[in-house]
Amino acid sequence: MVRDSNRPQQRRRLSMQTSNFTSLRKRLIEDLKLAGYAARTRKSYLERVTNLANYFDECPSKLSDEQVRDYLLHIVNDRNYAANSLRITNAGLKFFYRRTLKREIKLLDTVKAESRLKLPEIFSRTDVWRIIEATRFLHHQACFTVLYTCGLRIHEALKLKVNDIKTDRMHIHVRAGKGNKDRIVPLPSYTLKMLRKQWATHRNPNLIFQLLAQIVGS
Repeated sequence: MVRDSNRPQQRRRLSMQTSNFTSLRKRLIEDLKLAGYAARTRKSYLERVTNLANYFDECPSKLSDEQVRDYLLHIVNDRNYAANSLRITNAGLKFFYRRTLKREIKLLDTVKAESRLKLPEIFSRTDVWRIIEATRFLHHQACFTVLYTCGLRIHEALKLKVNDIKTDRMHIHVRAGKGNKDRIVPLPSYTLKMLRKQWATHRNPNLIFQLLAQIVGS
């Protein structure tokens, strides 16, 4: 069996890179929080910078402008990133290099992601209710119902608390939604019945969708 004599050196090098990037990750998270970015945006930007580091197996602070360019070409040509994914990646890298590393990479100001306008496929109300009623578990059915009838996003629904359901005014107080903004949405009586039925299965004093929140958070 032939042993690779370079492996100990490679492990030491990777260990140093990991240590350097760990401190940069912490700094990036702090910078994003100070800039007022929502939790989902912070997570997304962190993932994009981590993907860059993993691609080169190198701390991103040591990468050249040309390497960053090569990575962007890779995700466009080889990974076939959609326009929106490219925009998020570019925004995440731009924030990291400009705000965290205090380094300008001019290329990141010139990247453009043109998306093709596509008409969405719209289900009829009958089709939507058939899908909802076909779900197997009550917590899924109740969650889909509140998403459809109240126009909530999935992360907004999973964070719903008992005190957010205002039965006297028949509305829901959505907290820290898109853009980290609160809003009020109407609450149909049928949806209220579904939420009550769902909550009665666990009677958690805080969350409406306790199980789903645990599954997604795990």
